[in-house]
Amino acid sequence: MENVKYPLWEGRQSLHRPGVPMIIAVLLVTVVLSAITAVGFGGILCTGLAGCTFALLLSSVRGFIPWLCLPLSFGAALLMSGDVMLSLCSLFFVPLGVILAYCAFTERGLSVTVAALTVGVLLAMGALLTVSVAELYEGSLKECYSAFGADVKQSLEEIFSAMKLPSADGEIYSLPGEAVTALMETAVMILPAVIVVTCEAIAYVIARAFKLLAGLFGIGALFAKKSYSITVSVPASIIYILSLAVSYFVTEASVIAYSAVNLAYILMPACAVAGFNYILGREGILRKGLAGGGRVMIIIAVVFMIFMSPVSFIGIMAMFGCIYTIYRAIASRKKETKED
Repeated sequence: MENVKYPLWEGRQSLHRPGVPMIIAVLLVTVVLSAITAVGFGGILCTGLAGCTFALLLSSVRGFIPWLCLPLSFGAALLMSGDVMLSLCSLFFVPLGVILAYCAFTERGLSVTVAALTVGVLLAMGALLTVSVAELYEGSLKECYSAFGADVKQSLEEIFSAMKLPSADGEIYSLPGEAVTALMETAVMILPAVIVVTCEAIAYVIARAFKLLAGLFGIGALFAKKSYSITVSVPASIIYILSLAVSYFVTEASVIAYSAVNLAYILMPACAVAGFNYILGREGILRKGLAGGGRVMIIIAVVFMIFMSPVSFIGIMAMFGCIYTIYRAIASRKKETKED
């Protein structure tokens, strides 16, 4: 507990303390953003931005002032929406702000921060969706979700049935029923991954926004000690490679195949960003480990792949990120062994 108490409380004494007008302005922005969430505008993005501003207050203001956001936000949300449950859901900015402040003070990297925020964003989205579904449909919560799922399925079927594709002779034709059914099965199979990846993207935006706002707020020193970029661990790299292999070789529909596909899609964005950083980042091999001719060839290859197939490019970057992460870990272990 000592490590937890120090960064969240004593560590704030060394940071710049903003003036009273700035504190009041950030407090009001937090209240407004959370109240906007309750009336249905902005949704989880407003909740995330409110979490950023709340984290600014937690990071630089001592005492009870940051926690005034809770009653003020709930009161403003209740006044604007008139719904107690939506007003309670608007307070999900509090755990997001605590996660941001804690990760910043304990010098966690961007990957850890995004992973922790993803859980908070997922819970906030689930709560907002549950309240919204309960208001739109009648009956028990199970019946409401069943009706909501049926409407979503019907909408997807209408979208897929309306799709037109050109044939080899230039004629336009609609998708047959078997193709629509296959697309529906694929959509259902990757739905968990789509939800999690969406939460990951929102969490990444929130984490980056907090770093930007921290610099404007005068507490950018929180991020001065280490690089703030996406990295992947060796276990995550191995899991991604194994999941990808299982999804390719296990063709029949099963729990193993579904789990492997979703795991691969969930880990792919982080692995792809890591691979891109390993090549084109500040510490990448393009800037430090290659001569001019090699750099030109890599840049041409990257541009070509992006234009030809962006999806394949993301997959290649993800695989490279995993392989290079494992390679660096093995090289580091060998170096430590030789020194011993």
